[in-house]
Amino acid sequence: GLAHEALRFMMVPTHWLASQGAASLDAAAAPWWTLLLALSGMAAALLPRGLPLRWSGWLLVLPALLWRPERPPEGAWDMVALDVGQGAAVLVLTAGHALLFDTGIRHSPVSDAASRSIVPLLRAKGVKRLDVLVVSHADIDHVGGLRSVLESRSVGQSYSSFDTVAYLKREAALLGVPGNLPPLPQALSRCHEGVKWAVDGVAFEFVWPLKSSPPVGVGSQSKLRNAQSCVLLIRGRHHSALLTGDIAAAQEGELVRRGFGPVDVVAAAHHGSRSSSADVFVNHAAAGHVIAQAGRWNRYGHPHPAVQRRWQRAGAQFWRTDLHGAIMVQSRADGLEVESHREARPRHWSLDSASAP
Repeated sequence: GLAHEALRFMMVPTHWLASQGAASLDAAAAPWWTLLLALSGMAAALLPRGLPLRWSGWLLVLPALLWRPERPPEGAWDMVALDVGQGAAVLVLTAGHALLFDTGIRHSPVSDAASRSIVPLLRAKGVKRLDVLVVSHADIDHVGGLRSVLESRSVGQSYSSFDTVAYLKREAALLGVPGNLPPLPQALSRCHEGVKWAVDGVAFEFVWPLKSSPPVGVGSQSKLRNAQSCVLLIRGRHHSALLTGDIAAAQEGELVRRGFGPVDVVAAAHHGSRSSSADVFVNHAAAGHVIAQAGRWNRYGHPHPAVQRRWQRAGAQFWRTDLHGAIMVQSRADGLEVESHREARPRHWSLDSASAP
């Protein structure tokens, strides 16, 4: 007991030091050669005292700390549909800007998809600030990581189909910290058709919900929240993408009547639910690639086999985060490249790598 209390007492300053902002550096994922330089520099700096210039070894650490990942050229874009289980989160990068569409699911009062997956990805990509944050609707599998995202990154402009501040206040009360809100975006707006902007040669436009539709309350029925999901159309110089939230067949039909397509990449609405991806929508979109974000063995049966077959019959390659992991998309002048993170970088415990020769 005495040893335990002594250790607990010694850990108090350690916890305090670890909580300080200067305790760690938010460094991007660097290539292997910068890590070798850093290790060599650290080894040199830790040599016995008295050796000349040993402190200069720390200079070799700087390339790894200051590394900035390559961004798309003007008019191109990168997209990562994260594997966040039964939830949705998509990061879009242009030459100088970053957009996050949805924030994944909350698992418990102390754990959510943003802290587990989204924030580490932002760090790895060198994203210090989100220029735009879109939360399609107030379902917990789309908005669950909002608090963690706001606590980790400053946000310029946010869009949602609901009152974001009201949601954060309600969530804080449920978490037992009433009134304790994270830093808010610089501007908060409602998403609706006609809201558009362009950066780095890439155009962004909301095509749903309708401007005339009333805002959705955070405590409204799930079907109503789904029906009013923000739907974002992205058009670069070479390719386009459609992020759909949880809209159903009725809203898809209205989008078809308004003529949004064709598009190259579609995020399957409602995680590939059979209530979405109607034939008329699938045929109009004429997408080459479709991504369904769903959790492995989820209880909803997402994505539905009929939905997958429907897209495949229309000529699309159907990607599933439950099977393929994160899906990475690159739009460039020489073509559209889509890659499964799980297949491109298999781990030793995965079935594919275990069966590989």
